[in-house]
Amino acid sequence: MLKKLIKYDFRSCWKKFRLLWAALLGLAVITGILVGRAGLGLFGSQGKAATPNAAAAGTVSTIVFSCFMCAAVVVAVMYVCDEFYNGLLGSRGYLMFSLPVKTSSLILSKGIVAVLMETISCITAVLSIFLMATFVDPGNMADVIRKIWQAITTEDLLAHAPRGLWLFLLECVILFISTAALFNAEIHAAISLGHLAKKNRSAWALIIYFGLSALGTLIPIKLSDWGVTGSISKGIMRISAGSTLFRPDMTESILLVLIIILGEAAAALVFYFVEKYVLEHRLNLE
Repeated sequence: MLKKLIKYDFRSCWKKFRLLWAALLGLAVITGILVGRAGLGLFGSQGKAATPNAAAAGTVSTIVFSCFMCAAVVVAVMYVCDEFYNGLLGSRGYLMFSLPVKTSSLILSKGIVAVLMETISCITAVLSIFLMATFVDPGNMADVIRKIWQAITTEDLLAHAPRGLWLFLLECVILFISTAALFNAEIHAAISLGHLAKKNRSAWALIIYFGLSALGTLIPIKLSDWGVTGSISKGIMRISAGSTLFRPDMTESILLVLIIILGEAAAALVFYFVEKYVLEHRLNLE
């Protein structure tokens, strides 16, 4: 049943996000063309004589693209919040809770789809920058890509790469997912707690979110003051010093990222139980 919920939530989010992604990619192409006509390249001027109108158009389009990138982040977060609130606590809540599924499945479906949407959004943002750079200066961009590919595929580069690098890169991918999951779990928990208020639920949800964020910032500081962070660092250095599987520098990095992932997973689990408690015991769809 979880797969069906994910499929349903994904379709609902896809209808909203696809327009945002298409607009971002389209604006990137337009910006690249206008900036290219203004005579600007990836590494400075292309040596073209641009008219004042072309230069102004290139500048304005770059500003608009940058602002749209920032606005897209805000809109994406609003979409995620709206999907959770209306899907479980709002107008569609009656339908969702009438289904023969567990509350945990409803929460996991919203969280998984939110992470997927944010991942695709990040990929789209990177692709939009790549498209813009390609249309600005196709010749230099192709040369840059060719040099990067040659550097990656060179045997000497792979031979000099520290052992454990691929494991570290895999951990970075997992870290991105765990960070996105924690971010969404924190938002969903704040919305759930804000729903307990009788009035101004959105305002209370926002206040609670900032409070949870401040608490999340304060905890590492307190752990450092209590010496916990220093003890963990010393432990990592001892393990890396005696390690034969990885080089010391990679071992420290791998263990550090692993600890961060576990910490984020634990925090996300706490927020999950907060959501579960509110939805199962304090839900009010009136």
